[in-house]
Parts: sequence; C-alpha cells; structure tokens
Amino acid sequence: MRMSRSQRSPDHQPFEATIAALKTAYLHDEADIALSFSPMAALNASASAVAGGYAIHLADTFKDRLDDLFNQLLRQSDVMDWMEEPDAVGTIEDLPEARRITATYLSKLCLDFIVNHELGHILCGHLEALTDLGEDSQIAELNVVELAGGTEDPLKQIWEIDADLVGASLLRAQLDELIRIVLNSEIGSVTRHIFGPPKIAREHCISLVTVALYCLFRFLRDAAEQLNMKGDHPDPLVRAFYIRNALVPAALERHEIDLDMFDELFTARFEEFDDALEHLGFSSTLTQNDLGIAAINDAVSELLKSRREINDPAKDHRRIEWPAE
Repeated sequence: MRMSRSQRSPDHQPFEATIAALKTAYLHDEADIALSFSPMAALNASASAVAGGYAIHLADTFKDRLDDLFNQLLRQSDVMDWMEEPDAVGTIEDLPEARRITATYLSKLCLDFIVNHELGHILCGHLEALTDLGEDSQIAELNVVELAGGTEDPLKQIWEIDADLVGASLLRAQLDELIRIVLNSEIGSVTRHIFGPPKIAREHCISLVTVALYCLFRFLRDAAEQLNMKGDHPDPLVRAFYIRNALVPAALERHEIDLDMFDELFTARFEEFDDALEHLGFSSTLTQNDLGIAAINDAVSELLKSRREINDPAKDHRRIEWPAE
C-alpha cells in the first residue's frame, strides 16, 4: 500500500521561534537561516550555505505524506490496541479521536525532527567543512545513485549521526512539555486514554517519540529506494537505537524514569508499529530479535567509536558541542 500525495505546503510559523532562538544562541544573530517548502521531484530535504547565512529546503509534500503515513499506521487495530478500533480506510481527520490526536502529534513531531536535523548540519559546521574539502556547501538527505554500487562514506555517515543527535536534542523541549501535560492530573480524558496513568506517562512519552522517529526513518528509506536514491544514513533501526540511547539519559537528568518500565513500553510500541510498517509494505534489513539486537548494538557501538576517532574537518566550524551519545 502506498500513500497519496497532495500539494498543501506546511506552515512556516511553527518553526520560526526555534530558528530564531538557535540563531541567537549559536550564530549570535550574525547569519540568517531561511526555511522553505517547495515542489521537488523526490521527498527530499537539504541544508546549504548561501549569501548571508544558510538555507533549508524541504519538499512541500512532507506534511501530507507524514499525515498519510501515521494515518495508515494508526488505522492498524493492533497499534495501541486499547484505543477505539478504526475503520480500515479514511483520512487522518476521520480517525477516532484518540487515534487522530496521536497520528497528528506524531506526524508533526517527525516534521519538526526533519527541520531540526537540517539545523543540526548547520550547527555542526558540516557546510563549512564541505567548502574546506572543495565540495559544494550543500547536504541533501537523498542523492541519485546506483543502489547496487558504491560504498558508504564514513565521514558523511558520521555527519548524519551528528545531525540526528542534534535533531533529537532539539525535540527535548517538546518532549518535556508533553511529559508535563500528561503528568497533570487534570488533563482531558482522551489525552489520559492515549498516554496512560501518570505512573507510566514519562516512560510512555519517550517510547512513543522514539518509535515515531523509527517509523520516519523506515518511511524515508522506502521513499528513496522507490526512486533509486540513497542517503548516507545508517539503517533505520540503528538510527532509532542511538537516538533512544541519547534521549533516555537526557530525560533522566530532568525526570524520574523507571528504566524497566521504559524498556517494556518501548518494546511493546516498537513491535506494534514495526508490524504495521511491514503490513504496509515497508521492508526492513535488521529486526529486533535476539540476533538483530546484537547486530544493532554492534552497529551502534562501531558508529559511535568511529565518531570519536575520525578526523572530522567540521570540528573547527562547530557551533555546538557534539551531542551526547
């Protein structure tokens, strides 16, 4: 099953406050960051250095494609199965209320992450490093390639890890706000129904955010392969695990987290959404069985080891410390 496309472009306003704050904190308002959503042949995103600052370009179909993705995922009755059973087909607006709110929130969170990821390339100095290397100062998430040929570029893969971790760290305020809301004893019954009682709310929020990003990574890889394109990103499951490994310690600094409860909830949500992705036709290369987990942990360890050891030409241009692993 594949998703429909429409031409509605996302609203810039929700991103303006984040970009303005980052410009002040890290660029000291000395460079501008322009964000645009525009028609593209592929579902792509890029960051580039331009006169006076930087530009971030995203395909104008991102919002609708993500809405379609989470609409279809939340239409699987086994996903978060305590909520009202949905009809098999329909738009995101037609979902039962709790499922509609969940799908809409996760879609927006993933769009926020995509913008944050591109901001990560800027803050980590990757564009200036490309200039130093004699290359065009632009990073596109996907490039046309022959999928059967070529090898991974270790440096570019490390840069993608950097941008992922910055992107996840920039979601921290949203995650904290979500936790604050669900811990409030006076929240509405629908929100409580989605996230559960306060004793599991923190763990459930972090689990759901991490699994939503995993769905995003699977979706983007599938979209790329359909067009014979490829990025420098690690496997979607590897990306999800190193982001999880960064989000949880960061959350522990601000919240009381029951790690056993988090593991239980993360596994439950992961299995539900992973099965739904398979049902929708999104293939996977790594699985979260015992062998898969060992392979995932090995891949995460190897990538982070390379990240520590590589002679990164971006190090002199960074405006932000390397995010925690």
